[in-house]
Amino acid sequence: MDKIEQYIKVAGLNPAGKIQGYDVFDHSSDNSRWLFLFDKENPIGRVSSVIENGERHIQDVYVNPEHRRKGLAKALVSKMTEFYPNEDLVLHTKPQEQGLTQKHLKSLYSSVGFEPQKTTNAFDKAHPKFMRP
Repeated sequence: MDKIEQYIKVAGLNPAGKIQGYDVFDHSSDNSRWLFLFDKENPIGRVSSVIENGERHIQDVYVNPEHRRKGLAKALVSKMTEFYPNEDLVLHTKPQEQGLTQKHLKSLYSSVGFEPQKTTNAFDKAHPKFMRP
């Protein structure tokens, strides 16, 4: 059994298609869903969704640095939204953790149908909020 097969078995992941030739696997429960993106041997990206306060939140968008600037984060978020076509979606970000600017975030999330929301408190200023109506 190779490294990916072991990871998939232990984590209980299910095949969910491909993104730009990379394998996508899914793990879901009643309130959450995770998508993992793998190259030939390692996980290289992820995104999750969870229900908080009655809203579906997309969070934990991450692509390994050596695989960035290839459209993979956009593709992961887009793939996640396919599971919830009729739900309003909220996306909070942590740009400082990935060295991103507000301009990067707005470009990325606007390209998959999310709109920036006004910041009303310190949390929202540190974690910009986007919504897909």
